[in-house]
Amino acid sequence: MWRVYFPLAFYLTDESIRIRKVLTSESFDLGLLWSPRDQTFSAVTSVNLILSYFVTDYDPTIEDSYTKQCVIDERAARLDILDTAGQEEFGAMREQYMRTGEGFLLVFSVTDRGSFEEIYKFQRQILRVKDRDEFPMILVGNKADLDHQRQVTQEEGQQLARQLKVMYMEASAKIRLNVDQAFHELVRVISQWSNQQSLCFQAMLTVKCFAVNLKVSPEKTGLKQVPAKCLMEEILYCENVEALEQVAREVVDASSLKVFKARLALSNLV
Repeated sequence: MWRVYFPLAFYLTDESIRIRKVLTSESFDLGLLWSPRDQTFSAVTSVNLILSYFVTDYDPTIEDSYTKQCVIDERAARLDILDTAGQEEFGAMREQYMRTGEGFLLVFSVTDRGSFEEIYKFQRQILRVKDRDEFPMILVGNKADLDHQRQVTQEEGQQLARQLKVMYMEASAKIRLNVDQAFHELVRVISQWSNQQSLCFQAMLTVKCFAVNLKVSPEKTGLKQVPAKCLMEEILYCENVEALEQVAREVVDASSLKVFKARLALSNLV
């Protein structure tokens, strides 16, 4: 579920009319994580999405949450957005918010190199809290309209995004450049990631069933007897989760258990 809270009184657009025609909608929990050095994006992003105006003064808080109904790729969606401050004194509370988020915008200011340098720390914190090697995130360089004050080049932002294995966008909350697009792209990233996780889970079940089949009656597989310490036995007893996930990805990539079996037959496992 992506959470962004918006008063219903403001839903007076054509988009909201389209939403009412849809019986069901997806819901997403989005996390907005920003450096305390960049206090502009968080407030004005939320306000722009709700009231479409810019606020120059902002006092960072522990967290604010908003809800917005929107249409993304012709599908209705409710975005539940949790806006978290980056201050160290709120670290424990911020981690609690991270646990509920399905995706995150990592926001820094292109006019402040310090905020840029803090992004890696926040990204690693999310992965640690989620206990994953990767998770849906988008890196956003804010204040793109202040090119004359830029301290972080677009190339540097793209390089960091490649290092973090995430998408990179530049935005300006002040002129509403790529603000909606950032949230919409995050929804797409979350959807793609969720679909991939579902495929991997199904593949894991397939692989484990295949492992059981090998263990009980290997002659039915058309393969030779599998060595006792082979990968499939590790999968069978769930002693190596990483190996299980890797083989599951092989199944997903091959799109066919038949192809996977052929790969296994040609490997050193038989």
